[in-house]
Amino acid sequence: MKKTLALALFAAIAAGPAAAQSWPSQPVNIMVGFGPGSTPDLVSRVIGEQLQKKLGQPFVVQNRPGAGGMIGNEAVARSAPDGYTLLLGTAGGVVTTPILTPKTNFDSQKSLAPVAQVVSNGFILVAAPNFPADDLQGVIKLLKDNPGKYNYGSSGTGASPHLAAERFKQQADVDMVHVPYNGLGPAITALLGGQVQLLFADIGLVSSHIRAGTLKAIAYTGTQRNRQFPDLPTAMESGLPDFQAGSWYGILAPAGTPKPIIDKLNQAIVELAKSDDMQEQLNKQGLDPVTITSAQQFAEVIQSDIEHWSSVIKKANIVVN
Repeated sequence: MKKTLALALFAAIAAGPAAAQSWPSQPVNIMVGFGPGSTPDLVSRVIGEQLQKKLGQPFVVQNRPGAGGMIGNEAVARSAPDGYTLLLGTAGGVVTTPILTPKTNFDSQKSLAPVAQVVSNGFILVAAPNFPADDLQGVIKLLKDNPGKYNYGSSGTGASPHLAAERFKQQADVDMVHVPYNGLGPAITALLGGQVQLLFADIGLVSSHIRAGTLKAIAYTGTQRNRQFPDLPTAMESGLPDFQAGSWYGILAPAGTPKPIIDKLNQAIVELAKSDDMQEQLNKQGLDPVTITSAQQFAEVIQSDIEHWSSVIKKANIVVN
């Protein structure tokens, strides 16, 4: 009996490295909790194409939009932990949506295993060309002098651009009115049409408008200046030293996926993030490949974000119905 148990234990221990050695031996699915054409979708297609070249199997993107990314999260969480179903997770879908909707059928933290952070990005605070302020301090003064007069748009209540704006309100001690839309596309249209005056937006969605002069860039919310707009100061440079907001995109797997597979996938993504080809593709979207190198570091980023945005959400009393 003891011999049988010992053999079973040895087989279980040996199975992990063996599985990693042969993985992937068939196509891998990458679930995205957002629709085609969204920034998460674009990132998933870039990383999927690069992983296919590196690992020799197709990485097939499957869009499962809805519920702020939670539909895609749940699909992956309930998949077999064999490395053949992955999630292109976002800060919104993995961190803030679970905070805002705690009564779900699964726990993202317990059901998903971080593999590798792929990119991070800040937002650009944009305004209409005729907005009566040209820099962040000017915006802050205008909002302080006119509390509640100006509106800001977002891609929906509780979405990352909304939380960025609420964090800005808390840091700058200003008041402006939130107008949520069903996605950043409609919010940008509203900004162009004058229905709202300010918007925190993904760079890839507003860069052409900024270059054409139909929108005015006020500040970037990342920790460093963005490569597409190197002359645009960060919010931290503009008088809000503690203000940083944005999103990240990373690969997660179902909990219980063998560690050797996670390590192999992490190593592949880290190596790809350093390649000129992948960096060029991501930079075109205004995104920066990340510099962290381990699944554990990615897990620490997620935990830190949960603590940070939980505080912002509680202070702003944000509730999603």
